[in-house]
Amino acid sequence: MGQIFKNHKKQNFLKKILIVGTGEIAQRHYKNILKLNKNFQIDFFTRKKNTKQKLKNTNFISNFKKAVNTNYFAAILCNPAPYHLKFAIPLAKNGTNLYIEKPITSDNIKDSISLLKLSKKKKITLQVGYNLLYLNSLKYLKNLIKKDRLGKIRIVKVNTGYYLPLWRQKNYRDTVSANKKLGGGVLLELSHEFNYLIWLFGLPSYIFAQTGKISNLNIDVEDFANVLFKFKKNINSSCNLDFINKEYTRKLEIIADKVNITWDYKKNTIIERSFSSNKIRKLKFKKTDTYSLSLIHFLNLCKNKKTSKDVIDAINTNRIVKYAKKSANLNKSMMLRKKDFSI
Repeated sequence: MGQIFKNHKKQNFLKKILIVGTGEIAQRHYKNILKLNKNFQIDFFTRKKNTKQKLKNTNFISNFKKAVNTNYFAAILCNPAPYHLKFAIPLAKNGTNLYIEKPITSDNIKDSISLLKLSKKKKITLQVGYNLLYLNSLKYLKNLIKKDRLGKIRIVKVNTGYYLPLWRQKNYRDTVSANKKLGGGVLLELSHEFNYLIWLFGLPSYIFAQTGKISNLNIDVEDFANVLFKFKKNINSSCNLDFINKEYTRKLEIIADKVNITWDYKKNTIIERSFSSNKIRKLKFKKTDTYSLSLIHFLNLCKNKKTSKDVIDAINTNRIVKYAKKSANLNKSMMLRKKDFSI
C-alpha cells in the first residue's frame, strides 16, 4: 500500500480528510479509508439530519465556508456532479488534494480545465473516480490491445444497462440518476463506458447519438442512448446504454481479424475466440475492490504531489457526453477534431 500508510505517525498532516456527501459511494470510501489507516480523521459535509444518525461517532460539517476553508489533507467529493466544482475549486485554492467521483462535472467543462490547471499550479493531486480502470480484467484487455494480440480491430460493441428501480436501493425517483438538475440520465451516470473506450482506443473522430426517454419510469432524463463512434485505425464502435434492462448487463465485444473478445463485467470474465487455432479460451479474474484500489492510487499520488494522468480523459469523457447530446438534439453525426478536445 506504500509508505503513505506506514509513516502516518510521522506525517500528521495526512490525518484530516473531508468527504462531501453521505450516500452509498461516500460511505464506501469512508469504510475503505478506515481499512487503510484508522488514524485518518474523517469529516463529512452534509445537511441531511437523518444521515447523521446512521453514521455515529463521526464529525459532521454543514457550513460550506468552514468546509472549504479548513486545512484538509484531502477531500473526496461524492455529492451530485453539478456541485462538484463548487467545492473543488475553493478546496484546491486552499491546497487540498482532490478525489472527485465521476463525472468531474455535469456540463462545466471550462471550469474543469481551470481546476486541472489550478491543481498543477498548487502542486496538489487531482483524480476522478472512474474506478473501472482499476479492474484486473479490463487492464488485461488493454494489455492485449497494446501488444496487438487481436489483429486488426474492426468493430467494438458496448452494451450496458439495468432497470433503475432495481439498481437504486432507495426510491429511484429521488436519486441522482433520475433527476436532470442533479446530473442524471444514462449519458452521465453510465459515462464509465465512454471513459474506458477513450482509455482503450483513444479519442473518437466521429460521433452520432440517439437518446430519449422510452420507458414508463417517472424520471426527467434520458433512459436510453445509442452512440456510434469511429476511433483511430478505422475502428467502428456502438455503445448502448439504458435504465430499462431488468437483467443487469455490462459487456464489451471486440471483433478483430485474429481474435474476438467478449468482456463481461458482472462475471469479471474475458472469452477469447482465436481463429488461427480455432480455440475458445475463458479467463476468470479474481474479484477486486476497484474503489479501494482507486483510493490507494490517489493517496500514493498525494504523497508524490502528482495529478492523475487520467484526469484529461475524464474531462474528455464529459466532452463526449456533450457531443452526444448535441448530436441527438440535431439528429445528425458530428466529425470531431483534435481542437475539440484541447485542454
